[in-house]
Amino acid sequence: LYFPGYWGVKNDGDSYPQDPEKAGEILKKLNYQDPDGDGILEDGEENKLSLEILINEGNESRKLASEQIAEDLRKAGFEVTVRQEPQDVYLRSLQSLNYDIYLGGAKMGENYDLRYLLRSYSGNPAGFANPEVDGALDVLRSMKDPDSKLAAYKKVRSILQEELPYYPLVYKTYGVLTSVDFLGTVQPLFFHIYRDADTWSYHRTIPVADAPEQEGEKSEENPI
Repeated sequence: LYFPGYWGVKNDGDSYPQDPEKAGEILKKLNYQDPDGDGILEDGEENKLSLEILINEGNESRKLASEQIAEDLRKAGFEVTVRQEPQDVYLRSLQSLNYDIYLGGAKMGENYDLRYLLRSYSGNPAGFANPEVDGALDVLRSMKDPDSKLAAYKKVRSILQEELPYYPLVYKTYGVLTSVDFLGTVQPLFFHIYRDADTWSYHRTIPVADAPEQEGEKSEENPI
């Protein structure tokens, strides 16, 4: 959940590389079989291995993503349906944990406090609860000592990789466009695109009035 390189910790790549075929093999070792050859695995009582993917209506990117995820899960032997709900119903389903898998989004604040997603019994949409994570998250938000914060982050990161309450798919990125007339260094942060804007200025060329004797241009520099 923390962006790659957070607190200077190297990103080691995906701990769970995608492999639907291998997933199907593991399920078969757990005694899920496909006796009728329809591609859907069943348990010993002929119950099909099925699940739903919950998404909110009106979000085309999540709809496309859910269809791709469903297709890959079918390759592993699952029977999969995508459940689309109006936004208010979708939120109620998350609150009551009425889903198998859901696709959602989270907007991170400047302080990157993830307690609303991870703190035990806080109503987080994954129903995640882990006292060790609770303590480490509190340290991340309250301690000023960098070493303590780094140790707490590494603990959270390790537990999340093991228990996997969420599986991040993508970070949305945004481009910042500037004019060639800008003077100063533009160095935006992902949560603060106007960083150091008080030091910027711009150079503009203003056409002089239309009178023939005044033809030409003049320049001026202005602070932002």
